[in-house]
Amino acid sequence: MNVTSTNSPTEALLGATSARDRAKVTQDDFLKMLITELRSQDPMEPLKNSEFLGQIAQLNQLESYASLTDGIRNLQTSGDLASASSLLGKAVIGTTDDGQQGGGVVSRVLVEGGNVRLVIGDQTMPLANVAQVFLPAPVEPEGA
Repeated sequence: MNVTSTNSPTEALLGATSARDRAKVTQDDFLKMLITELRSQDPMEPLKNSEFLGQIAQLNQLESYASLTDGIRNLQTSGDLASASSLLGKAVIGTTDDGQQGGGVVSRVLVEGGNVRLVIGDQTMPLANVAQVFLPAPVEPEGA
């Protein structure tokens, strides 16, 4: 027997196995679930006001959590950006985006999709993948 997913918001929420998956259920998904519930309710036993208000309160709570999560994520990105900026001009060793051990002098810092990356030559390295940091050897001036 083949079972196919309809990807409904309810299935997305119930099928979520981690907090990250549950967080993907958006406010729109919640509203769709609420509207579906209201449409399919028994007209002889409509949703009680207290139940409806409870669901609205849950929606408000969901919005608050989403705002709090966004704020924390922005704060973390700002902290990571400050940490990465302090590495400008320093040499680092770690794992690059392509999974190879690499390193060199950090020339730039990028934020892509909320992730902070160090630019080292023609490679990038996630800040979290830095294993060692040290000052590069001083460059002797030419003709000295």
